[in-house]
Amino acid sequence: MAGTADDRPLYEVIRDQLIEEIRSGRRYPAGALLPSVREMTVKWQVSTTTARHVLAELVSAGYARSEGPRGHISNGPDAAPKLRPIPRPGAQSSVDRDHAHTPAQPDPGLRARLDRIAVLAEELAELVAEIRRDYGVSDTPIDRT
Repeated sequence: MAGTADDRPLYEVIRDQLIEEIRSGRRYPAGALLPSVREMTVKWQVSTTTARHVLAELVSAGYARSEGPRGHISNGPDAAPKLRPIPRPGAQSSVDRDHAHTPAQPDPGLRARLDRIAVLAEELAELVAEIRRDYGVSDTPIDRT
């Protein structure tokens, strides 16, 4: 599905428009409620899948956060990451073109998320070991040869 004369998918056009509105802080300053999936389907005449995809990309890139039933909230221009969405091969979004001189910065929350995953993995391994002990299951792999 093409969204503009440059043949980008419509979700990229919508995503980039919302990113610019978050970065400028005019329409979606920090704490502002972003359009709901339903509002996006009406405004841009896209499917709910497309609208959800746009919101998921905004959350993934750090421009917004999901607050469950309340909706998606803008992280504002100061919290928005320096990373731009990765364009399709051979394509470049308007955000990328406008800020091509800005070097990409690592996601500041990435280290915390990776550390949390490591802790959860350790807790899971301990739980598995405890269950094996409780049910008398051996840690030794079964030789099936």
